[in-house]
Parts: sequence; structure tokens; C-alpha cells
Amino acid sequence: MNTSENSNAPFSFQKREDTLVTTLGVIGLVLAILTFILAFVPCVGAFAFYLGLLAMLLSGIGLYLAFQRKVNKGLLIAALIVSLVGSFFSYLQFALITSVNKIMIDERHIERTLPSDDWDDDYDD
Repeated sequence: MNTSENSNAPFSFQKREDTLVTTLGVIGLVLAILTFILAFVPCVGAFAFYLGLLAMLLSGIGLYLAFQRKVNKGLLIAALIVSLVGSFFSYLQFALITSVNKIMIDERHIERTLPSDDWDDDYDD
């Protein structure tokens, strides 16, 4: 069998590297790991979502280029998965903070609108 025929096979096991794709993968994975770690830090985790979006964007662009250039995709897929999981936990923390804030505002509004128990004392004759 000729080596040129083997290189055009659909399931070729040759590993090709592309510096741009590898760089996007490494940056995406580092940002994804930061997102995942910061997602569990109270109050800071709510803002880690934006780092996750950036990691997803870079990983997505790198994955597109990897499919286009037919190079390794493992690092990019890992970065995309870790950024999705980290962003999910970060969004959960943001939703929790938002809902607790809404409940506290509603309770404070109810306390201000309810009449007090000693309202009769103001109108003594």
C-alpha cells in the first residue's frame, strides 16, 4: 500500500499540530479552569460566567478551525466542556443571588406596607 493512499484515508491516525489551534485550546482551557474554580467562590462565582463565555468563544473558534484544518481537537473539546460546566455552576450562583435578593426586597416591601401593632397608641385622647 502506498503512503499517499494511507494519508488520504478517512480514519488516518496521523497527528497533525497547528500552533494557532493549540494556542486557542490552551487559552480556552486555562480560562475554563479559572471559570470552574471561581464558580464555587461565593459572590465572585456569579461573575465567572463572563470568563466562561470567553472560554467558550475561544474554544468554539478553535474547534471550528480544527475541523477546517483537520487537526487534533481533544484539547478544544475539553476546554469547551469544562467552560460549559463552569459557566453552568456560575449561572446557578448568579440565579441564586438574584432570587434571594428578590425575596429580600419583597419581604422588606411587605414589612413597610403592613400596619404596625401599636397604631392605636398614636391616637390617644
